[in-house]
Amino acid sequence: MSLENQTTDLPLVEKIKDTLRADIEERFKKVYEDKLMILCTGLDPCWKKFSFVQRFLYQNYGATLSIFSKLQVFEAKQTAYQYLNEKFSLLLGNNMSGSVSNVQHEKEQKTEFDLFDILITNSNVTLSTTRDSKLFLYENELGIYRNANPLEWRSLNKIKYPILSQLTYIYLCISATSVPSERTFSTAGLLTSDRRLRLTPENADILMFLNKNS
Repeated sequence: MSLENQTTDLPLVEKIKDTLRADIEERFKKVYEDKLMILCTGLDPCWKKFSFVQRFLYQNYGATLSIFSKLQVFEAKQTAYQYLNEKFSLLLGNNMSGSVSNVQHEKEQKTEFDLFDILITNSNVTLSTTRDSKLFLYENELGIYRNANPLEWRSLNKIKYPILSQLTYIYLCISATSVPSERTFSTAGLLTSDRRLRLTPENADILMFLNKNS
């Protein structure tokens, strides 16, 4: 059922739609302000283009368009790549500060060329240029099927996008649900009891491990 009001809607249906739209706006009012969520979406090759929140898709849905505009949904992609650029620069700076000689060695080897190198065939590429071109290539690369594993994709492309690969393993490993931890607590309650007071912490860890990996 569309949440758009129709001229044929009964008063009850209009009220239901108004209530649902208000509830959606309330529930999601801070979602697109969540820096971590936006960053993880940009890192996921399935959703990095944010094609599901393009303004033109909702031109014929005035109520939905109004809600999305209030929630700043259509600015999500720009915000995501801004955050991604910040993390990229930070991680790149940390990697480069570790060893200047390694950086020079990599430049001399010339085993990896970015878009800037290809366009002007200039080996004197600055860090900022490398960063910007890498993000440009990543942003414009075709996405993958939505049920594909982004970590597998990143593993296959870690040479092409080494810094982005590191960011992926930092952020996309975060569990989106508390269910596994809750199950672990429940299992711990079953494995330890008043009748097993002599069970050492080490053995309890082993039993937990066996229980969850059997």
